[in-house]
Amino acid sequence: MKWAIGQKTGSGSAKAVLVVLAEAADDAGLCWPSQRLIAARADVTKRTVISQLAALERLGLITRTRHDRENGSRSSDRIRLSLSQPGEASSPPPGARVSPGTVKVLQQGGEEIAHLTSFEPSIEPHIEPASSFESFWQACPKKVGKKDAAAAFERVVGAGDATVEQLVAGMVAYGDQVRSEGTAPKFIKGPAGWLLGARWDDGEIRGAASCLSALPAWPGPAHILADIVRHHEKSGVLVSRFCGYRDLPTKAITTSWPHVADVLRSELRDLLAHHGLEVVCNAQVAA
Repeated sequence: MKWAIGQKTGSGSAKAVLVVLAEAADDAGLCWPSQRLIAARADVTKRTVISQLAALERLGLITRTRHDRENGSRSSDRIRLSLSQPGEASSPPPGARVSPGTVKVLQQGGEEIAHLTSFEPSIEPHIEPASSFESFWQACPKKVGKKDAAAAFERVVGAGDATVEQLVAGMVAYGDQVRSEGTAPKFIKGPAGWLLGARWDDGEIRGAASCLSALPAWPGPAHILADIVRHHEKSGVLVSRFCGYRDLPTKAITTSWPHVADVLRSELRDLLAHHGLEVVCNAQVAA
């Protein structure tokens, strides 16, 4: 960070991008955040990120190496900061040991994106908790190739190309789309193919993901909240702000607000039945 702040970049945007890269980099100055993630952290557009990365490379402050995934699609570039400036070290001191998988973390919206060291790099992306993938899996209209889907999910989230919330909301929207259009099963995309095709970035799906990611955290399954937002955005806000969740003795959305319970029962009747849920008002139970 100190190194980045001390560099002359010629513009505020370039300096902001360089600082974000420094935050993400390991001790050797290596990182690979996505352009979307850099834009969010630097508070600039993706187009600005592209132009400023090129400017920083021309200034000799960074070098970029293209990186492709196993399926041939392009992943985030490997970016190395030119740390070999006076007073800065670009490599560990002689005899120093660097453990495999040492990480620094860059956060976006509470999601942690790991950037591994370059001394003994791992090919494995950062793995989200299993429950995150399970929420995504439950939303899939075509449940095939779970192992491949989990690997693709981890790659997308680990590369910073999308958040868990975007993927879950996107898959819920895709499920709605194929059901409403009556898509024949053989034409429904499997989850791995859907992820590798970046289908969460489709216009209609992106809108649903945007609504969901703007909401506070909810303790229940993410795919349920995404489904609620998709069908009735205002009820989604109520659920995220005023409700809890329980599994036993029955699956239920819980709230201490009688008015909220009444609205949800009225607006989400069919959806509650679809998920096998009831709405329980703690205040009414106590009474």
